[in-house]
Amino acid sequence: MSEEFRVGLTRDFLTPDGRVGWGDIGLAALDAAPGVEWGFLDADQAELSAAAVAGYDALIVLLPRVTAATVAIAALTLVLAALHRVREKDALVRTGRWHAKLDHMGHGAAGRTLGIVGWGNVGRELSRLAAPLGMRQVASDPYADPAAAAAAGVALVDIDTLVAEADVVVVTCALTPQTHHLLDAGRIATMKPTAYLVNVARGPIVDQPALTRALADRRIAGAALDVFDPEPPDPDDPLLALDNVLLAPHAIAGTGELALGNGGSAIRAVLDVAAGRTPSHVVNPEVLR
Repeated sequence: MSEEFRVGLTRDFLTPDGRVGWGDIGLAALDAAPGVEWGFLDADQAELSAAAVAGYDALIVLLPRVTAATVAIAALTLVLAALHRVREKDALVRTGRWHAKLDHMGHGAAGRTLGIVGWGNVGRELSRLAAPLGMRQVASDPYADPAAAAAAGVALVDIDTLVAEADVVVVTCALTPQTHHLLDAGRIATMKPTAYLVNVARGPIVDQPALTRALADRRIAGAALDVFDPEPPDPDDPLLALDNVLLAPHAIAGTGELALGNGGSAIRAVLDVAAGRTPSHVVNPEVLR
């Protein structure tokens, strides 16, 4: 290689004291690659300018894209935490109300209906993980393969049927113009009073003020949210004061395995390009022509 192949990483990987906040993301592979020079961009920008990336041959950008398996595990974590009322039971201990535990009985998963909104990579993996729990599974996704769903024991239904029948509604679909406020006030109103809503996808898929009102009025049992609209939520948002919602800062899927898996995948793609190879997982393969 006649000149260095320059790789830039966005600075949102870094903590204020200069550490890689995600831990090991596989940067040793860049260090070991001959003819490759890498470093962090000079400025922390919400939107990268042409000047900021001039001179780089490849960029590794920290975006909210994570593996299907990891997100599915995180979704199941929130489902079980909601059903077992982990947030409320934690508060009982912290506030000295130990003997009130019988007033906060949880719900077993077996025999209940799991409704998955969006049966793509994450939804399918969630179905696989939840299968041993003995839950009836329904999913709503206009693009889902009926044969694959049937083989997985998942009934494909329309969104209104799912919301009305599910004991836990889990949102795993992409945010598009069609899914914006897919779970609106009207659909939230049709949920069972004993049902929970779990969102690990994107905040605007759920009408957050409508959900907040439903939770405050105890019209549904609770919610578990890893995403919000907007992010981060305003500290004065009434949602944050409710005791029947479990909250995470868009990081419930964040693990060391996730960081290394995603970082390693991105770095392997960069090194493929540097070596003249076609990388895996090209979103727009037409550019290769």
